[in-house]
Amino acid sequence: MSGRSRVGPALLVLLSALLHALSFPPLGFFPLAWLSLVPFFVGLTRVRPLAGASLGLIWSLGVGLGTAQFLPSMISDYFSTGVLTAWGTATLATLWTGLWYGAFGGWLAWLSRAGPPGPFTIACGFGACEYGRTISWLANPWALSATTQAPWLHALQLADLGGPVVIGMALAAFNACIANSLLLAPTPRCARPALLGVAVLAATVGYGEWRLRQDFSSGAAVEVALVQGAVPRDQRWNARFRSENLARQLALAEQAERVDTDLILFSELAFDFPFEQGRSELTRAAARGHADWMVGAEGVLDLLVLRRQFNSFYVVRGNEIVDRYDKVALMPFSETNPFRGVVDLGRDSYSRGAAHRPVESSVGPVGVLLCNEAMLPHYARIETLRGAGLLANPANDEWFGRAGAAHQLAIVALRAVENRRYLVRPTLTGFTAVVDPFGRVIERAAYGAETVLTASVHTSNAVTPYHRIHDALPLSASGFALAVTLRSARRGNSRGGRAC
Repeated sequence: MSGRSRVGPALLVLLSALLHALSFPPLGFFPLAWLSLVPFFVGLTRVRPLAGASLGLIWSLGVGLGTAQFLPSMISDYFSTGVLTAWGTATLATLWTGLWYGAFGGWLAWLSRAGPPGPFTIACGFGACEYGRTISWLANPWALSATTQAPWLHALQLADLGGPVVIGMALAAFNACIANSLLLAPTPRCARPALLGVAVLAATVGYGEWRLRQDFSSGAAVEVALVQGAVPRDQRWNARFRSENLARQLALAEQAERVDTDLILFSELAFDFPFEQGRSELTRAAARGHADWMVGAEGVLDLLVLRRQFNSFYVVRGNEIVDRYDKVALMPFSETNPFRGVVDLGRDSYSRGAAHRPVESSVGPVGVLLCNEAMLPHYARIETLRGAGLLANPANDEWFGRAGAAHQLAIVALRAVENRRYLVRPTLTGFTAVVDPFGRVIERAAYGAETVLTASVHTSNAVTPYHRIHDALPLSASGFALAVTLRSARRGNSRGGRAC
């Protein structure tokens, strides 16, 4: 392949990465996602498999760094590393995810040797790629295509069919239809994928409209108050400021008690000391009102010479500790070292909790998803299947360091849709928010403000298709892509690429 023939596909892939990155929050030009993959798909059909794999990796790197510009400075600040180390770490993290898109790029380029594959084939392959990166070791759901559609509620409703991958497949199918029309033009065959694209968009809007007309607030009304303490980063985990930080958040809780509140929720690790060290002060304050307090703090277990620490979330009712959840899915490198015993990387602070389960409260079981646990769909599904009528995502976003980076709220909104539950999200610095079962953010606090956010929500016992069939749709898509690949390989790639 000549140098000139390689430049065109490379430029198309770079254009696609730019457009796709712009479709994500905080810019959120979500309509771009319905066109941004077109140059990516077209470019991949014009190169050999090895070049396709390279372009897929480059595309992923562009989207990853384009949506996480904050990551190098965050790594530098949080882990106290140099700039070059921070950029290198951020690039390696993005390249790890990029391996999936590299595989997709090589696959699509290989399948295209006999002609452009059908839109359904491309959508299934893209869905298999996005599904794989969410279930693999060191799974990374950042910048899944579904996140782009958070502002468009009609598209967001597809999530209750099979999680974010289903939305990504719809986007890929529409983009592939446009790409196929361009590749087949000016022949009469170009009309077929165009009509199929219209059908994909119509089905998305139709399903969304049907779901948005339903009511999932079947349970009891619950008054919640979310405490956003806005403790400055340089005062966190500093013994000199412990009393001041505690007093700040207890004052906000007292403010919340003045209204008729059922639950008062604090952020993940809102109290930067082991719970037992401040237990008497917390329970004494909680006993002044009637609301259950849900409190994030370190849990400690001392077993003779062995001391284990947990990232915990407590339910406090008066002087009683009603329940406690220990975080199960620890954040790699900031909470646990996945290479423990091999190399010393990041921090290795906490032990893993026993199991995902709801905690008991005065309003019934509440599914707790501590910080990054809300980024992957199966954790929330487990909680709701075990009885949770309400989801809570206590998070500590102060490590992002800026408002623009703290937009994982768009990812969290998908958990509300998949399970048709209200989701309340108390954070330390923002964005503290309340999300309804349709993925709408109905209340949101300003970033960095000391705030008590109040809202009225409802519990729910709704059962969604995602509850019933779990990952059946992504698995079926992966199976179809594999079947097309095997058939194409058996036939020497002479006709396999034409499957639609």
